[in-house]
Amino acid sequence: MSSSTSASQQQPTWVKPVTANLKDQPVLKLYNTLTKSKVEFIPRDANEVTWYSCGPTVYNSSHMGHARNYVTIDINRRILQDYFGYNVKFVQNVTDIDDKIILKARQEFLFNQFSQSFDKEASPIPAKLVETAQEGLSKYISKNLPEFAASGSSDFSKWASEQDLKEIGLTKPKFPMHIKAALAANSVIENVKTTTVDEFLSKTQDVIVPQLDAKLGSTVTNTEIFRACSSYWERQYDQDMLKLNVLPSTITTRVRWISLLQHCKI
Repeated sequence: MSSSTSASQQQPTWVKPVTANLKDQPVLKLYNTLTKSKVEFIPRDANEVTWYSCGPTVYNSSHMGHARNYVTIDINRRILQDYFGYNVKFVQNVTDIDDKIILKARQEFLFNQFSQSFDKEASPIPAKLVETAQEGLSKYISKNLPEFAASGSSDFSKWASEQDLKEIGLTKPKFPMHIKAALAANSVIENVKTTTVDEFLSKTQDVIVPQLDAKLGSTVTNTEIFRACSSYWERQYDQDMLKLNVLPSTITTRVRWISLLQHCKI
């Protein structure tokens, strides 16, 4: 370090913690940004290590990103416990209430109510349901697939070449998801005479729920609806992690209860 380096840029002195010497134990060393070198990892409380890790936001199925993250964390946790012999208290948070969860729960509730208003044995498909789906598909395309909104064609193959679709997908990660939803809705709308009410509802859900939410979202205020959604997906997440052989947390904290404690000033 040059003499011209200002005091504000200098790292503070690192003082090595004092602990009992554990003989015949593997020594873990970590890179210390203060000393610019590897130093011995010394827990604050003898052999006890408390580890906090951010967990999932539970409103949908787990995906590969979850698997990669939590399996990697689990491997490191097992190394600390099984090789270096530390007693690890692993605390993980679950975000069980936020804007995404509120939106998902609200939309699922509204769509269930909407679905129940139709006779599942009805034939042909009720005109109101078809009109709602057609309007929803048009708005869904305008919002999520603006590249094709002006084409006026419901045939995706006429909108762009396969190469064009791939190039758009590279810059818009959710593009394939939107294409899939629009294709599913379009297929049952075009074949409405040979489609059951259940199949029609299933394949048009993604394009119908935004309309329902825009019109009726403000009427959904029962907090139990949101809690039921996050509780269900948290259970699904736990099952997925069990299948991946990821160790469960020692303690699980949840945003809902943290928020409640803060609100009550406990």
